[in-house]
Amino acid sequence: MARDLNKAKSVLDGIREPERVELLEMDNTSLSSVRAAAKVILQKTNGQVNILVNNAGMMALPKLEYTKDGFEMQFGVNHLPHFLLFELLKPALLASATPEFSSRVVNVSSSAHHVASINESGDYNFEKSKYNDWVSYGQSKTTNIYMTNEIERR
Repeated sequence: MARDLNKAKSVLDGIREPERVELLEMDNTSLSSVRAAAKVILQKTNGQVNILVNNAGMMALPKLEYTKDGFEMQFGVNHLPHFLLFELLKPALLASATPEFSSRVVNVSSSAHHVASINESGDYNFEKSKYNDWVSYGQSKTTNIYMTNEIERR
């Protein structure tokens, strides 16, 4: 999945069997785009999904920006779409698992999660506090880790 399919197509040059890869557009700044992509994935795979890798992200935006849904950009791109996509694909991931091959979810984070813990005031949009690009990034990566730990726990 990619926000820009033309850029994604250039990556296929380095793939051994590019005909086995299907590109799908998904814009992480829009939760409706995530929902639409999940729907296409489930249709194209007949509800069989074995692996989900969440790796999209942006880092240390110098000024406060918001997603199309009104969330602070780094939290809204680095975590919320990953969480939503997982939730939408979870039934297929669970149904596709076999004793020989468990379904897998990989959430890519960063050592920058050490920069900031979760904002205890619930101020993810920085409406009550001054925006800090690295705090925002660190929070988004910490939430990826929390999500991964919770998936494993369940």
